[in-house]
Amino acid sequence: MAVICISRQFGAGGRTLGVSLAQRLGYRFADHELMDKVSKELGISDEWFAVTEREGHGEDSLVSTGTVAKILGRIRGGDQDSSGMGAKVRESLRRLIPETAAQGQVVFVGRGSQFYCKDAKDLIRILLVAPVSWRENFLIEHHRLSADEARTTIKEWDKNRSAFLKKVTDRDPDDPSLYDLCLNTSHISIDRAESLIYELVQMRSSN
Repeated sequence: MAVICISRQFGAGGRTLGVSLAQRLGYRFADHELMDKVSKELGISDEWFAVTEREGHGEDSLVSTGTVAKILGRIRGGDQDSSGMGAKVRESLRRLIPETAAQGQVVFVGRGSQFYCKDAKDLIRILLVAPVSWRENFLIEHHRLSADEARTTIKEWDKNRSAFLKKVTDRDPDDPSLYDLCLNTSHISIDRAESLIYELVQMRSSN
C-alpha cells in the first residue's frame, strides 16, 4: 500500500518511469485524474490539457505559475491574474494530493507531492537527476524536440520547478537526505531505476 513520490529534474525521465512503475506495481498513476480534479475545481477548460500536450511540456506544466499564466492567457484572452491562479492551483494540490495518497497504492510525479505527502503512510520518496546535456538528448529522443527547443525547455522548467517548490517548502528540494533513493538516470537506465524502486517497495511491504 505504498505511496511513491518521484521528484525529478525536467528531462530526467520521471514521467516515463512513473507510468511504467505504476503499471508494474498495479498502482494508480495519479496525473490526469489529479489535474482533472484541479481543473474542475478552478473552472479551467479542458483545452488546458490540449495546449499543454501540443507544447511538449506535459510533465510539469500545470504546476508552474508562469506556465499557468501563459496557457490561460492563450485560452481566455490574457485577462487572468497569474499569481492568483498559481496560488489556487497550489492550494488545490495541497489538499487533493494527500487525499489521493490516503487511498494508498499510488505513484505521483512532481507537483510537490514529496512535500504534500509528508504524513502519508508507507511513503517512498524518489529523486531523479541527470546532467543537462543528457536531459536535452532525452527530450530530443522521447519528445521529438529540436536541440534548441530541448535546451530552452529545460532552462525554462528548471527555473519554474525551483520557483514552484520554493512556494511549497523551505527545504532544498534536491537535498538527497529528503529521499529514500536518489538516481542519476544518465548512469542508470529507466528500466533499472524501475526495478530498484520496485525492489524497495517489495522490501518495505515485507517488513
